Amino acid sequence: MAVLSALVDDVTQRATLMALLAAAREMLTAAPAADPVSAIGRALLAVTGAPRAAVLFRSPTGFVTCPWFHNLSDAYVQGLRTPDGVNPWMHIMRHPELRCMDLPKGRTSTLEPALVRDVREWPSATAHLLDRTQREGLCSICSWPLSRAGRVIGAVACYYDEPHVCSAPEQEVVREFALHASALIGHRIAALVLNTTGAK
Repeated sequence: MAVLSALVDDVTQRATLMALLAAAREMLTAAPAADPVSAIGRALLAVTGAPRAAVLFRSPTGFVTCPWFHNLSDAYVQGLRTPDGVNPWMHIMRHPELRCMDLPKGRTSTLEPALVRDVREWPSATAHLLDRTQREGLCSICSWPLSRAGRVIGAVACYYDEPHVCSAPEQEVVREFALHASALIGHRIAALVLNTTGAK
């Protein structure tokens, strides 16, 4: 009986999320050519219901920028951007929401989301990370990679104030959303990265 109940819950949640995804697609379709990033961010909030979110870009050399965020402090976002003089790949590995953008040259495996139910339980959590997230009031971080033509171009990240487990339907729908977001910005990503790189 519990298994049946879980299946019903999954079906119900998936139907709700698919309706939200359809609305998000419309938002992306109507996005102004000059500002696709804000449209992606707003649509991400609509499809996930997350209280906080960010849209991140990653240059081919690994430098991360954050051109859009919602309900996160400037100080927290500043920590996500690759600092001058820091190895960009080491920087990516220090932050759970950035790790989904790590696809070293030559690796062809499927990109996977970074789903951290509770940063306090994350095996790679450092004192610095725990301090940053605690000061920000964050508990769970979930991010999905954006890719185009086999190249990682960024990520969308959601933040929760309590432990959050992404269900199978949620993962499926947000993965689909990430595909649409990638298609929207794919042919403009080079110019967008160039315009935002160095804006610390």
